[in-house]
Amino acid sequence: MKEIIYRNRLIIVVVMTGLIIVSSLLLAYSFRFDFAIPSNYWARIRSLIPAVLIIKLVVFRQFGCFRGWWRYVSMPDLVQIVKASILGSIIFVVYVVLIYRLDQVPRSVLILDGVFCFLLISGIRFLTRAFREHYIPYQPENELPQARALIIGAGDAGQLIAREIRSNPQLNLDMIGFIDDDPVKRKGAFQGLTVLGTQRDLDKIVRKKSVDEIIIAIPSASGRQI
Repeated sequence: MKEIIYRNRLIIVVVMTGLIIVSSLLLAYSFRFDFAIPSNYWARIRSLIPAVLIIKLVVFRQFGCFRGWWRYVSMPDLVQIVKASILGSIIFVVYVVLIYRLDQVPRSVLILDGVFCFLLISGIRFLTRAFREHYIPYQPENELPQARALIIGAGDAGQLIAREIRSNPQLNLDMIGFIDDDPVKRKGAFQGLTVLGTQRDLDKIVRKKSVDEIIIAIPSASGRQI
């Protein structure tokens, strides 16, 4: 199953995006008419679907929005989705104005369509990432056991490293948790990982958790501290 999904991931992403685009238009009309779309509007909706599909799929393709569905969703990813959603909506509005003169296409529908499209695509990106992490765990081809890794520093740098490790399963690392001397962070959880103790507890934690690798994520650490 995992292999089938991986080989056909681009097709799956394009189909999912197409379904989202169509759903956004239908939701926009539904909200505009309180979920009771007049029967005389359905012909117009059907005529708009091919156009909105072609326009937005091309725009999303140009902005690289079909890439990276399986990794951590970063701010640059969201920025690209925002740009693609805005440009796609603008082109679609121009098309509707030129071809249909807004006949049976309320302005509120055009606005809602763009909003729903962005929210659904970004939301599905997050859900896809969560599904991949929890239900399709990475298994390296060489079947080597994962190295158990401990991150020293639960600040921004440590959390960034945790996200990157989670986004790159080929690193074959099993993250155990964080070590941090900050009392505020003690026993807290960041990126789904618990702060297990302070640097004074390092030896005990390494033995207890059978840690294989230690990752230092303290940019200000001196050579002596390391």
